[in-house]
Amino acid sequence: EDYTLTYYQVVDGVEGEPVEVEIAKEELKDIGTYNVVATPTRNGVLSGEAWAQFRVAEGLPAILGDADGDGEVTILDATVIQRHLADIPIPFEFNEAVADVDGENGVTIVDATTIQRWLADLNAPKGIGQPTFIEPDDGDRSALIGSWAYEEEENFIYTFNANGTGSYTVYGETVDFTYTDNGSSVEIVFDDAPGTFDYTIDGNTLVLVDSTETEVRYLKQ
Repeated sequence: EDYTLTYYQVVDGVEGEPVEVEIAKEELKDIGTYNVVATPTRNGVLSGEAWAQFRVAEGLPAILGDADGDGEVTILDATVIQRHLADIPIPFEFNEAVADVDGENGVTIVDATTIQRWLADLNAPKGIGQPTFIEPDDGDRSALIGSWAYEEEENFIYTFNANGTGSYTVYGETVDFTYTDNGSSVEIVFDDAPGTFDYTIDGNTLVLVDSTETEVRYLKQ
């Protein structure tokens, strides 16, 4: 089901009408931190913004059979599997764990056929179209993935997602970036302007070192 954040405006100590913000589950595909902003009104007049953050942790449920990652199982998922098997490029990372709907011998043409049978209400294995718990492959995962707050000021937050994107948040204002983790250094690109930082991680502490050898410490959230 979708997720809902509810804001309550408080004026002179009196709680006002709630403002609900619905977040569709298909918007939560990546591990990381999400920002949600609501602009409540009072008697039709805007009264400032309220924002909140929430984290999507490892093990986000995926939909078994949802090979294209759009949040539902359709005939397009069978097509994606067929394209993958034929080595035809697809514009996103193929998730073998959700495409292997029969749970046998990895992803094969049988999985595409099984999805077609399920869509036609024919006999098919249970679980297709239902959330399934997909554990990430730790072998290729960047150690940076997650959210890190500046040690001296927690309103400065770096967030690194598993798909090579991320964001830098300062007092609720967020700028997106892409990044490449090279093991001991990370290249972060804001609007085509790259910057490279050496880094180390010790437990829950990330230390970024810039070109002037200035060290900045961040704590895992």
